[in-house]
Amino acid sequence: PPRRRPTPPPPATTTVMLGDGSGARMEVRVPSAGHRKIRGLAVGAPAELVVVSDDASMARFKAVRDIFLPATDEFVCDFPFLERTIMRALSRDVAFERGERQRQEVQSRRRRVRRS
Repeated sequence: PPRRRPTPPPPATTTVMLGDGSGARMEVRVPSAGHRKIRGLAVGAPAELVVVSDDASMARFKAVRDIFLPATDEFVCDFPFLERTIMRALSRDVAFERGERQRQEVQSRRRRVRRS
């Protein structure tokens, strides 16, 4: 009988639990970084994802393509789905817009307090 080559073991993976303020949770298995430690990977650490969904409301995902940890400027996935410089720029834009929204909310509250 012909000799069969041994099947290589599956790549090592790390399980990452993702969630948001609404209570939604999702478990994602990503190839283990192996040679590198991901400093920003911790409970409660903010993460930004690149996801694929067939639902316009994004209520469910078909796939998670990349996980970016903006606090430490790290990517969890070894193989980027997007050009990483673009992902970093998108992250800065989101942070800026979030800051602008918060600034406007504070100003609006101050105006309401003055009128009272």
